[in-house]
Amino acid sequence: MRETDVDKIHSHGEHGLGIEIRAGEDIAIVCHECNETLFTICKDDSLTPEEKEKRVEEARKRYADPSSDSIEVDDGARLSIVDEGTWVQAWVWVPNPEKED
Repeated sequence: MRETDVDKIHSHGEHGLGIEIRAGEDIAIVCHECNETLFTICKDDSLTPEEKEKRVEEARKRYADPSSDSIEVDDGARLSIVDEGTWVQAWVWVPNPEKED
């Protein structure tokens, strides 16, 4: 079994973590031994289009706008909402390596 970041921060043994998915609800990563929810991924359909756009605009304001065009956030970017905030899909510019002569 491959160690994950979740295993590093919360471990009760090899088979202590699981994913719970309930119809119409969020996806949660939980510890089956102590029943603690480690983090939750919000389904896209749980946010209104206006709420999604606000989070995309916040990402642009904080990261893309001051980046001199090295970070881009598309309209309709995918979102992953966790307890502490939102991950917003973005493009990051990486130039080609310089050719050696």
